[in-house]
Amino acid sequence: MNQDPTSQWEACLNFIKDNLDERAFNTWFKPAKFLSYTNNVVKVQVPTEYFVEYWESHFLKILKSAFGKCY
Repeated sequence: MNQDPTSQWEACLNFIKDNLDERAFNTWFKPAKFLSYTNNVVKVQVPTEYFVEYWESHFLKILKSAFGKCY
């Protein structure tokens, strides 16, 4: 892709937003902050470790789809 990593993250968020209900998106993804994209690794800051665990147990499939489309 020709986009910069921040734009790619925004595209991922838009994909996720289009595939989740508004409440889930606002709760679990709106607080996330893009940090970097290096060597095919996306680094995102979330408020707590619980977010990481929740993403892994509830959103892994949509995250993989979003990253596959955007990066």
